[in-house]
Amino acid sequence: MIEVSKVLEDRIDIALATYNGEKYITELLDSLDQQTYQNFIVHVCDDGSKDRTIAICEAHSLFKKGKLEIHEKTGGNGASRNFIRTLSYCKNPYIALCDQDDFWIPTKLEKMLVKTQHEEGSEKKPTLIFSDLQIVDEKLHILSPSYFAVSSKSNQCSTPFDFLLSNHVPGCTMMFNQSLKQVFEPIPQEFRMHDWWIILIAAFWGRVIYLDESLIQYRQHGNNTVGAVGMDKPTLIQKLRTVLLYKTILLKVDMVRKSFLPYIQQKEIQQEKLSLEQKKFIDLLQRRLPLSKRLQIFSKTVTGEDRLLSFLVWCLL
Repeated sequence: MIEVSKVLEDRIDIALATYNGEKYITELLDSLDQQTYQNFIVHVCDDGSKDRTIAICEAHSLFKKGKLEIHEKTGGNGASRNFIRTLSYCKNPYIALCDQDDFWIPTKLEKMLVKTQHEEGSEKKPTLIFSDLQIVDEKLHILSPSYFAVSSKSNQCSTPFDFLLSNHVPGCTMMFNQSLKQVFEPIPQEFRMHDWWIILIAAFWGRVIYLDESLIQYRQHGNNTVGAVGMDKPTLIQKLRTVLLYKTILLKVDMVRKSFLPYIQQKEIQQEKLSLEQKKFIDLLQRRLPLSKRLQIFSKTVTGEDRLLSFLVWCLL
């Protein structure tokens, strides 16, 4: 067990958005109950499940011990909106995102909390920590010990430019502090992926730090909302076909642009208080950077997409 002293007083909020999760949710809750760090509370919002998800939660020992609270049960929100309303109940200093079909390694919370507190410093700078994860099948048999070892996504992502085309990081691996939550809220309605928005804002305002351990067993199955993307090794023909997806990626960039620029305007930040990197990112979204400048930035960026496809998109920004 990791040495923890002052962190013992810091409660962690775990945001768990559920929907028809009866098949695996008992195993998830058991893995939370077995964490080496126990000062946490699980916040559940359910999107109108038709199965026994809520009944299972209410019967679990975490609920009986007052460590699991069920806040809302109305449906029709969708995965992202359901997570957003779950986050609204997270008021404690640290927040971890949780998927209903995962299994947590016993030291996950403890290691993530120690790392977060170390990186945020005494000034509580907006900070997000993410870890690796194991890809497993429905019975928790390991398919890959490392997500990033077999994915097109990169654990070296840390700047807002790295998150322009896509999100590298599964939300279930994230822990962040309340300081970050204060700056990423409200999450724009038109931004369809809550975890992408959270880490984009973390990269812009604060710190995104990788913890090089697989602390979650992530089930790969037919009912995943997103799944572990980018795992298959593409053939040459598949790569050429991928390039044809540039219009789809441009639409995603447009979503970032339409959400981020109004967000910055609402913050009413004085230009002189922005760093050079922040100014360049805003200029990029406002189409103020010439091609030479864009390609200079691109050369230092990890995009999370096929490199040729990413190059084409950056040329067209």
